[in-house]
Amino acid sequence: MNQSIEALFDDLKLNNVKCLMIRPKALNEPSLFKGDIDMLISPDAYPDFLSCVKSVCRNNGLSFYVERKKQSKLELSIFDLSSNLEVKFDLWFFLDIRYGRYKNYISWQTLESKDLIIENDKGYFLEKSFAAIFYVSHLHSKKKDLSNKEVQTRIAYFLATKPSDDACFYLNNLNQNTYSKVYSYFLNNNYYESSLRPIFRKFNYELSALFQFSNACVIGPDGVGKGTIIDLILGKTASQYYRYKKTFRKSLLYIIHHLAFRDKSDSKNVYDEKNRKSLFWFSLFRSYLVILLNLGQKRLIFDRYFYDLLIDGLRSENIQIKKGEDLNAKLKFIPKLKTIIQLDAPAQVIRARKAELADDKVDALSDLYLECAIYSRSKYFLYLNTDQDLGNISTFLEKLINERNFLKR
Repeated sequence: MNQSIEALFDDLKLNNVKCLMIRPKALNEPSLFKGDIDMLISPDAYPDFLSCVKSVCRNNGLSFYVERKKQSKLELSIFDLSSNLEVKFDLWFFLDIRYGRYKNYISWQTLESKDLIIENDKGYFLEKSFAAIFYVSHLHSKKKDLSNKEVQTRIAYFLATKPSDDACFYLNNLNQNTYSKVYSYFLNNNYYESSLRPIFRKFNYELSALFQFSNACVIGPDGVGKGTIIDLILGKTASQYYRYKKTFRKSLLYIIHHLAFRDKSDSKNVYDEKNRKSLFWFSLFRSYLVILLNLGQKRLIFDRYFYDLLIDGLRSENIQIKKGEDLNAKLKFIPKLKTIIQLDAPAQVIRARKAELADDKVDALSDLYLECAIYSRSKYFLYLNTDQDLGNISTFLEKLINERNFLKR
């Protein structure tokens, strides 16, 4: 697991993803599995960050889970199902500073504009004096026990970086007067965002959460194990199976369109691929109707979802798989689900189970499903690598359901 996390940071550096570790943590020691790794990410870089996480997990038999906690923070957990090891990340889009009743934020863009983010051949880092002073504010914000061994180790680390005289003074004099000076230091240097921006972000976040339906979808290529995983979920939660294709194939418009325009040599799947743009609209009204009529009843677990109708070349041997030009626009119209579950595995594993798509198409589909999940902004996202023993997967799902707010009864 340690090697996989080191590989993740190598990938982030290789792909020049704008992210950095806020506080130092050794990636090659057992302490990696205690507490969490705090990361600051430029909001625009989040899709690239999660793409790197997916790549490492896919190649190393790992799974991950993302929970959107608030407008400025996500929690990411990476799991090794075979060893029960877990590495936790807190992903921050803004640095938050608390002092008394005040709570302020510092953005990546502000840090960049004031040369407080340093880029070198090892990645991105906070400027050493700013990093040390921010740690002082963190000790106050989180009400840390100053006698704690980890706190003492980190104070020694920041002092060893030889920051500015002010930073050294603050680290050596941790008291209420120092915390007040640190808050004023950030204020006087114009690091804080205007007070309206966090309010606007929180309003958007709460509004988005309000219009999410407490249903889930399971997505992934044929052969990845959707049927098996859905059965496991249904057995462990108070949920009900729903085959997404029913939302358009049971539509009167679909039946008329199919009778009028079908090529008799095409299977229904090929016909659906050729007419995916029309099928999207056929499905849209019926999907809302199904979800609304089900409110207050068992949670629906959709087998597949709208995403297949937003991807070109899914059922064609001659067309390269790619996202449709209308993908991002149409994502705004579809019913927003609280939970998205992407099933994945290395292409050769999937083809060994069901040789329906070529390796390059399986790889492309893996990336596109992840992109759809990211831009759907669900509260919970589970990436489950099915290249695992089924017993391990079952145990993991039960643990995830029992210990976290994931598809609870």
